[in-house]
Formats: sequence, structure tokens, C-alpha cells
Amino acid sequence: MGLIKDKKICVIMGGTSSEREISIESGSNISKALRNKGYKVVDMILDTTDAKEIISFLKSHEIDLVFIALHGEFGEDGKIQAIFERVNIPFTGSGSFASKCSLDKILSHQLLTNYSIVVPEFWLYPEVGLDTIREFLPVMVKPSTGGSSIGISFVDTFDSLEKAVSLAKKYSSKVLIERYIKGREFTVSVLGENPLVPIEIIPKKLFFDYNCKYEDNMTDFVVPAKINSSLEGRLKDISLNTHRVLGCQDFSRTDLLVDPQGEVYVLELNSIPGFTSHSLLPRAALYQGIEFDDLCEKIVLMAAKRFSVIDKL
Repeated sequence: MGLIKDKKICVIMGGTSSEREISIESGSNISKALRNKGYKVVDMILDTTDAKEIISFLKSHEIDLVFIALHGEFGEDGKIQAIFERVNIPFTGSGSFASKCSLDKILSHQLLTNYSIVVPEFWLYPEVGLDTIREFLPVMVKPSTGGSSIGISFVDTFDSLEKAVSLAKKYSSKVLIERYIKGREFTVSVLGENPLVPIEIIPKKLFFDYNCKYEDNMTDFVVPAKINSSLEGRLKDISLNTHRVLGCQDFSRTDLLVDPQGEVYVLELNSIPGFTSHSLLPRAALYQGIEFDDLCEKIVLMAAKRFSVIDKL
């Protein structure tokens, strides 16, 4: 089958979700990195969800493997992965089912709970009415799907609860309401089957929202997190277990909270974490000696091996 650098890679970015611009930044960085490593790269800035159009583009450019750099719906929800699975197009990262489970916060919370992985106490709206939620304030109100903290609100008064639910419903038909937990926030990336160094996230606002994620000087990132070896081990073990329970492949990033009593809660898993200048998977990899270009190549090689795009690595 030849060497991997004889193959043609398409980096798909953009898409139709609210995270389009972030995806384009991620994809552009990945594309540049792979070109730096000597790969033949074709960029596709996605403006459609039509399977025929997407497949036609890939076939016309004789693409051997797709690097999916899409965020949010029709990127991390398993839909584009399902298209590639149907027509046997090799792609990076997790498959369609794992992607769907990871992006859907309600489904992932339910699955993780079944495997004794601790998540914050949660309720589903509209299955549970707002009057019921009143006694559990403060809470976090989140769209059931989506990323980059878009549509998420902290609510500590009943009067603001309905407004927060309305905002979340702009991005998802179902809404997840979680008990607010005050604690330290961490993130742990998994590369292959190896959890990377934990990073502590210290936002300059109440929680790690969109602005904190993508604006300069809004968040302090402690790399590596200043924690004892016991907590580091727990964070790594829980993140790897979360990665496995949700069926993820090759890479992911799990966000966690640790309360003052030392209980660790999983907030969510990102099956396609960002590859921007602010992104945390590249920061963790760099700390462990993996430069950005090498990180992108590692992900390509893992997918190529899994799909037998090349004979051997």
C-alpha cells in the first residue's frame, strides 16, 4: 500500500455548527502542520451536510484519509463519521457511535453513571419542570449538545432560570441542568491509550465560558497542574476510563471538577478537542515533548494503521 506520505489527506473544517470559526482555525493549523511534515494535503471548508457532495469532493481529489477538524453538530455528533463508515473512507478519531455519545451530554452522563463514573447530579428539561429545579439552585444550564461552552449559563436565582433555559434551547432541543459544584477545574487529554499531563483551568470569570476559552488573558492554565501524585493518578485514570466507556479512539479530552472534599466529577468528554492556539490537547502534548506538527502526524498515523491505509508504520 506504500508509504503514508504517498497518500493524500483531506482536512475537513468549517461546517454548519455554531463552532464553525473555531473549526476553521483548528483545521488551518492542522493542515499547515501536516504540510510541514511533508504530507499531501487538501483542505475542505465544509458548507454542507449533503453526503453526496462530501463524498464527491473526496473522490474527485482521490483522498486516502480524512482528518476531521469539525466541532459541534455534524462534526462531533457522529453524522459525518457515519457517512464515512458507510462508504469505507478512512478518518481520524472516534467512530460515529462514540462521537454521538460524547457530544450528547445527557446520553454521556447516563452512560458514565452506569459505569460508576461520577458526574454532577443532573436533570433533564422539559422532563423535569423548572419549579422542581428551584430547590437545587445554583445550577448550570447547558444545551444537551454542542461545545465551546456556547449556550451555557450559571443560574443562582429562579427568575433567571427560564431565560437560561431559553438560551440553551437555541442550540439544542433538550436541556441539561446540573447542580453547580464549586471546585477546581482540570482537563486531561488522552493520546492513543495514554493520558497526558493534567492541566488546571483557572478562569477569570465564574466558569470556563466561551470568552475564557478563546480570548487572551481570560484564563490561567497551569501546565502541569500543581497537584499531588495521588490526585494526578485519579484524574488520569478517570479520563482514560471515560474515553474507553464512551468508545473513543486515538484522542480525546475530558474536563473534570474536583470539589473541596476531593470528589472528582466528569463534566464532559470532547471527542475532537480544539487545535487552536488556546487549545489544551496541544498544550499537554507539548509539555510531554510532542510538538504540534508531530501531534497531528501521530493522529494521522493512528488512523492510517487502524484503517490499513499503509502496510506498516
